[in-house]
Amino acid sequence: MDLRFVCEKNAVEISWIKGQINGTIPPYVHGDLYRNGGGMYEVGNYTYNHLFDGLAMIQHFRIAPDEVKYQRKYLQSDTHQKVTTAKAPVVGEFGTAAIPDPCKNIFKRFLTYFSARDMTDNTSVNIIPFNNKLFAVTETKYWNQIDPETLDRIEKLDLKELTTVDLATAHAHIDTDGTVYNVGHVFTKGLPTVVTRMPRKADLQAVGSKLDATQNVVALVPSSYWTHVHYFHSFGMTENYIIIIQQPLLMDIKTAALGYSAADALKFHPDMKTRFCMIHKQTGEQLNKHMVYEADGFLTFHTANAYEENGNIVMDLVWHKDAGIIDAFYLKNLSSEKVEETFKKIDNSVLKRLVFPINLSGQIVRMRYFIVEHLNHFSALCVVFFSQPKNDESSSSVPFHVSLKDGKVYCKAETICDVGLEFPQWNYAGYNGRKYRYVYGVGIHKGDRMNTSVMKINVDNKTYEEWREAGCYVSEPVFIADPRGTAEDHGVLLVAVNKVHMDDSRSCFLLVLDATNMTSLAKVKFEGLDDFPRDFHGLFKSEIGKPNELYDEVMRV
Repeated sequence: MDLRFVCEKNAVEISWIKGQINGTIPPYVHGDLYRNGGGMYEVGNYTYNHLFDGLAMIQHFRIAPDEVKYQRKYLQSDTHQKVTTAKAPVVGEFGTAAIPDPCKNIFKRFLTYFSARDMTDNTSVNIIPFNNKLFAVTETKYWNQIDPETLDRIEKLDLKELTTVDLATAHAHIDTDGTVYNVGHVFTKGLPTVVTRMPRKADLQAVGSKLDATQNVVALVPSSYWTHVHYFHSFGMTENYIIIIQQPLLMDIKTAALGYSAADALKFHPDMKTRFCMIHKQTGEQLNKHMVYEADGFLTFHTANAYEENGNIVMDLVWHKDAGIIDAFYLKNLSSEKVEETFKKIDNSVLKRLVFPINLSGQIVRMRYFIVEHLNHFSALCVVFFSQPKNDESSSSVPFHVSLKDGKVYCKAETICDVGLEFPQWNYAGYNGRKYRYVYGVGIHKGDRMNTSVMKINVDNKTYEEWREAGCYVSEPVFIADPRGTAEDHGVLLVAVNKVHMDDSRSCFLLVLDATNMTSLAKVKFEGLDDFPRDFHGLFKSEIGKPNELYDEVMRV
């Protein structure tokens, strides 16, 4: 298997080419699909180390029922310009440390890191809409606005000036009123985790001081460590709460600040529990702050939907038992000779559900006070005993397993479907933060890693359906709701597919799937194009309804 099938090392920019449509595209699938990921992995005589390191390339499909066109272009970030000019990775990425500046000693490198002057703005992970604008984002403090027509960069935003954060997740959530919520870290005393919000129609250029930026801070959650922070790539959001996942993958800020890559600074601690903080979106208060919500240790990159029901917070997410997937994605492990062996060593990630009770007062069954005489005065010793919460129809219709002891709420994860899954998606516009039924994603099959599928999981009856074709490697599916649909799954999925044929030749196509029955409605092939760059995430901008509203599908409730 050719390494280029896993990630195109240096993809070539393409001006508009027209696709050949085989099948029928529904009339409401009319708009623009944008996808973001690494496109360049070789710079001069250097090769980046990790799949997460590639210089960002934006792919753009312009879709109408009778015509589909395609273009792609490198994002002209400051990092891209510096790296291509120097012909060397002079700015550090996730798995590749920056080539040291000989003019800087260790102390200067340390100060540079914390001032974030050399932090990468290679925003190669996701694309999000805000105020009718399109932004490419990653896990640093930078967003790059891109022109939806030409894919040129318009401007760079510094989230430090907008929300105080130095690092932020690549998966901000958009509320029904257009407010963008995110979670990040601040490199100040205590290394707190910060929940931020940016109201829709906010003037991003009006922020002139750190004092103004604090107005966009919902809450600060202190770190449990002096020099470490929890790594997170995403978070959960319900109608009322932001759910922070404090997983046992910790980043040593000292190591990162001394010039090592982020991956070098990360360490997974298998004996640690994963903890959760629920922050009220309006008040900033932490739910049951006196208690600790925790589960067995695991790693997650992507949450699915979350919602509130019968006094509980329900959250679905993709569960990795450890951080082996990070090591697997070093490019040295994805070579033709090693890729099959690499993935045989990794267990499939699966979709799991966690349920957190909101009101814990009903779990207390008795409280006893003991008066203890010591050194001529009395002190009160409060001992609280908790019972196992009842799991019956009268208290909740949601099945869950929770035990309370010693001030901790232990939540046992439930496997929704024992099949490999990543890149979960759902009907975000209609069901985000609400009870829902379907999760879509990339199906991963043990022993057959290079043939992935498009998966649909029913979280109610724990069954799945899939679209699968020999030799195909699929991207994250993007769901587009049918405006006239009457059910959650009435719509289509857009999927970029790379295919390897029996004679080792390659081809690619844009797949349009019926999200209801997972059958192919159309395949769009592009003459002369062998494959798409391996990307991560994307979005669809609809031309239906409000043509001036960017990403109308997300904003529609």
